Amino acid sequence: ASLYYNLHQNDKAIADYTDAIRCDPKLSVAYNNRGMIYADAKQYDKAIADYTEAIRLQPDSTGAYMNRGTSYYHAKQYTNALADLRKHLGLFPTDPEAASIREMISLIEQLNKTP
Repeated sequence: ASLYYNLHQNDKAIADYTDAIRCDPKLSVAYNNRGMIYADAKQYDKAIADYTEAIRLQPDSTGAYMNRGTSYYHAKQYTNALADLRKHLGLFPTDPEAASIREMISLIEQLNKTP
């Protein structure tokens, strides 16, 4: 699946991740990775659903919180985006991208205040 994703053959990558999930429904990384493909395709509802399942299976999955927060942002679900990005930073305060994430949080806070 990862090879197909890297080759931009997203339909095949999704099919392989779906097969992996069918074989092992507790494979959180497969949900997270399939969610990334959906997010790349701007299918944010599907991405959010996959990230949510990845988090349910592995509650300390910092990447899934970051990815879901970003998808919430693109879906204009700003309150949810803020919660996930803050959760990500709480779980991974030493993230090399922490400063950028804090900037994103500030931007979303401003957008969330706009009527």
